[in-house]
Amino acid sequence: MTSALLGSGDEERRRLDQVVERVHRIAHILPTTGEILDRASTVEGELSLSPQDAVVYASVAHNLQQDPLPAKVFLNRNSKDFGSPDMKSELARGNCKLLGSFRAGRGFLVRSLS
Repeated sequence: MTSALLGSGDEERRRLDQVVERVHRIAHILPTTGEILDRASTVEGELSLSPQDAVVYASVAHNLQQDPLPAKVFLNRNSKDFGSPDMKSELARGNCKLLGSFRAGRGFLVRSLS
């Protein structure tokens, strides 16, 4: 039984490593710079965000200005905190869709790649 449990843990680790590798190949990881932290301080009060959400939003908004890709997705299961009209407007200007579930994100990707 002990060897079965150890083998199970090894298998889970192997699968996690595979997923992390796949995400790393296709994901765009947004940096947290001083400029983004400055903007987070501003939007925290303006948009009534928690400090953590302000950093996330400032990073996404900054990336929208920098990235020339024609279509972008902000996938966040906590999308209700990012759904104010001002935020939606800024995301739309950057051709970015706010999606609130991984299922919605998968659907978007499948439709985009078809």
